[in-house]
Amino acid sequence: MKLIVLLGSGLLMASPVSATLPQVVVKQNEGSKTNNNENGYLDKITKIMSNEINEKNQKQIKQIFLNSIVKENDLLKIDSNKIKQMQNLKLEKIFSSKEFSSILNELYASKSIVYQNNQFEFKNQKLLTTTRGLWIETYWYWFGYCKLHLDNQLTTDLADAFKEVYDPLGSIGAVLYIIPEFTTLAPTMGPALFVYGGTGYINSVNSLHKGIWFGTYGFLSFGWAGPWTEQ
Repeated sequence: MKLIVLLGSGLLMASPVSATLPQVVVKQNEGSKTNNNENGYLDKITKIMSNEINEKNQKQIKQIFLNSIVKENDLLKIDSNKIKQMQNLKLEKIFSSKEFSSILNELYASKSIVYQNNQFEFKNQKLLTTTRGLWIETYWYWFGYCKLHLDNQLTTDLADAFKEVYDPLGSIGAVLYIIPEFTTLAPTMGPALFVYGGTGYINSVNSLHKGIWFGTYGFLSFGWAGPWTEQ
């Protein structure tokens, strides 16, 4: 099955569901050579953290992580001694690495992590969706990765809308008509779905009739990827 790669900015809303991650393929932004490397790194560490962090320990780990952040010369870093309070070598290795330091400072620059009330905190970035059947999943330890889920009915509506699409421009309008929240996604999502077969392609991805989903590194705007079949 073909994989459509989409570029856009992130839409985020937390939801307490499964943290299973796919192998994400993201088109590299023009002129940015490091984004592809950082994307692969994020994909790797996010999978590790999804295995190491669960409902029982995530609150404690999150607090230790935030308490371990220090600022020196306008840059954020992790205090190697404080982070040991996690008592998890895999997580300590990730958070203490130079690669993660780069991600940490990008999160700070984008105001995804802020300093307020005398401590560092994650800033909630939410999109209140009005489209029935659309929900958006992310976790603090995904560090910007999120899933955009369309249920079966919404996916069917999207597929039906493409029956009246005859060119790439019309495909943009079809996406916006069905999912108005996808303002930044539609200019790439519409033409991509159109090129790969429109109605037939969408229905093939939704072969289980459970809906489809897209992935994105929203905080860092690395791009969109998908769609995948809901399991």
